[in-house]
Amino acid sequence: MSSTWTRLDDTDPKIVYEGNWRTVNASGCSALLTFTGTQIKIGATLDTKNPEDLSPIFNLYLDGKLVLRYEPNLTFSGVQIVENQQLMPIFSSPILDNATHTLLISNQVKTANTIWLDYFDLLSLDPTTSSQPLPNLSTRSPSNTQLGGGSNTLSPSVSANTEKSLTLSAGGIVGITLGAIGLILMFTLAFLLWKRSKPDYRTTLGSSMTKNLNAVLRFDDGV
Repeated sequence: MSSTWTRLDDTDPKIVYEGNWRTVNASGCSALLTFTGTQIKIGATLDTKNPEDLSPIFNLYLDGKLVLRYEPNLTFSGVQIVENQQLMPIFSSPILDNATHTLLISNQVKTANTIWLDYFDLLSLDPTTSSQPLPNLSTRSPSNTQLGGGSNTLSPSVSANTEKSLTLSAGGIVGITLGAIGLILMFTLAFLLWKRSKPDYRTTLGSSMTKNLNAVLRFDDGV
């Protein structure tokens, strides 16, 4: 997700004021802001109205913990040493958890010299954007670098393809074997039928010789 800065003016209704902070810095006045984000910054105006009066002081609490005691030295021995300064950055929080936080500013002294709140800058995550997911490397075959690095485990897709190829090869071998056996049986049966139907020349020759011999004998007897 990307981060976005949002600025709240000191008059924003999200800021809850107690006392008359916005008219005079009286002791006990406070400003409370509840926000959701990962960082907050504060800008203010330092206004020296009476060099002989005290410098303003306020305590800043983030999620109930004191994180800053802000005491700008606006005067010294009745002399103004800091001119009026507007939109001064006076606080920047560390990076926070992306959650709801509270910021409390409590004024500590009553003085004519004031710290006027100008703005709050909030850093929050933008839910409409998201980072691109990393590619799922578990289903990819290992690269040459991966194989050289000592990881020789094949990915699930490669194993499945290899198993499929082995299955097809075994089926082809069985089919070829059965086909060869069938051809052998076919040729054997044809040979037996051919042999059975072929005349026995030895029997025929013997019968012919016997007939010729009988004829000769009869001829001799007749002579």
